[in-house]
Amino acid sequence: MFTITVSKSWFGQRRRTLRVESLEQRCMLAAEYGFEQPMIDVSSAEQLMVERINWARANPSGEASRLGIGLNDDLDAGKISTTPKQPLAPDASLSRAAELHSLDMILRDYFAHDTPEGVSPWTRAANQGYTRPTGENIAFNWTTGGDFGLVVQEAHDILFRSAGHRVNLMLDRAAEVGIGIEQNPNEDPGFPGFASVLSTQMFGSTGPTPAITGVVYSDSVIDDDFYSIGEGQSQIRIEATDDVGKTYWTSTGDAGGYALRIPKGTYTIVASDAAGQRQTDLGRVVVDSENIKLDVLDDDWDNSRPDTFDVFDCNHDGNVTAADALLIINRLGTKQVAYDALLDVNHDNKVTAGDALMVINELQQTPQVTQPPVDAPLSEAMDEAVSEAVRRFSDGFTAMPDASEIVIESSIPVIWTNSKFNLRDGGDPVPTAGYQIVLRFGTVLGEYRASTTGGILKAGNVYVNDYMADGDELCCPFKTFSAACEQAVRDAVFAILVGRIHSTS
Repeated sequence: MFTITVSKSWFGQRRRTLRVESLEQRCMLAAEYGFEQPMIDVSSAEQLMVERINWARANPSGEASRLGIGLNDDLDAGKISTTPKQPLAPDASLSRAAELHSLDMILRDYFAHDTPEGVSPWTRAANQGYTRPTGENIAFNWTTGGDFGLVVQEAHDILFRSAGHRVNLMLDRAAEVGIGIEQNPNEDPGFPGFASVLSTQMFGSTGPTPAITGVVYSDSVIDDDFYSIGEGQSQIRIEATDDVGKTYWTSTGDAGGYALRIPKGTYTIVASDAAGQRQTDLGRVVVDSENIKLDVLDDDWDNSRPDTFDVFDCNHDGNVTAADALLIINRLGTKQVAYDALLDVNHDNKVTAGDALMVINELQQTPQVTQPPVDAPLSEAMDEAVSEAVRRFSDGFTAMPDASEIVIESSIPVIWTNSKFNLRDGGDPVPTAGYQIVLRFGTVLGEYRASTTGGILKAGNVYVNDYMADGDELCCPFKTFSAACEQAVRDAVFAILVGRIHSTS
């Protein structure tokens, strides 16, 4: 096989104006993605290109050394840092824009970032619903056939060797990517025996929700611990479950790749095949502002529950709480669920309500902390705590709401298990009598924690949109709620309250 590759780069520049956004107009965090998310539909060649890019981003100087160049050759000193970059997650809208451009260049016989009509990469991305493009690379190969993996590899190498393309590939703020690789079915008339291959790489910046992304593969074509064409494993379910039992999931596409966008937090990640015969616990990860890459190889599959975990500790956080039962219950309410041995508490080879009931029964047998004496009358002290919480919650908004607009979703007596109201661990537990107060203004919930002696702390905000389970309605209006939004409010409040030790007074 013989290939010839040429390339062009385009780095979008747009004047940006800083402005203040009102909270009411934002559909925040994972609200733009459902709990069940669609698979990534890319070819194996396009998945390989994604893997090559992410390999280079993980070790920029190492990739430059592999190709015998300096990382900043033909660039200003320090233009590209040696710091590892976050992995790029495939995006469906960018992928469509890239695929259509590669196909259009083949069908209309041109090689440029702008179409013959002058349509720019910005516009092409926007036409597919994407609003955060950062740059584009295009490459043109002629090939005589054979190993298509080498075509992808050589296209990647020539792009990385080029200074302008390398900047796009290593851009720090890039977080998403779309790849379009199309091969001309006909030989090039100017080069008998050669067929053209057009590759488009479109890059996008960080969105409101980071992603766990990666590929599931067999490593059977080339045993090198790296993805190759023909090794992808499709229909593998990837789940991310947080500490209160909310589960986000997707499945790998035909090429084995996936991207699961989830809010910031700590998650247990599990992969399982469609038949429920294989699964692997990928451990617990902390998702912050950047993407995380998690790949699965054949050697990673494990059908058994690790002996280090309590049989009732379904989320592997080291404690048996109501969150473990909620994890099972949420799983039962999700369609097309693969068998998960980690949730099969009674080991009957299926996950049912009986498993959740076993966890609940275990909780009932666990000794509970009793309510210590409270000097002040509960009603009077709680009323004072609620009034102070409402005042602080209202002050947190730019356009301060009226007191009548703030809904008291919950106010209950509780026992905090340390002197900092559970906001910080450390030292021996100190039972502290107090109150948990949950307030709502529109789609924003605020949790406040108070003691009976007058101290009060804000635990944080929770957004109703993060708990939307209706795939057709992902973002609630700020004040006028549908039935699905009302249910999301109930689910969000329950998530805040779960696991607290309530007093019986």
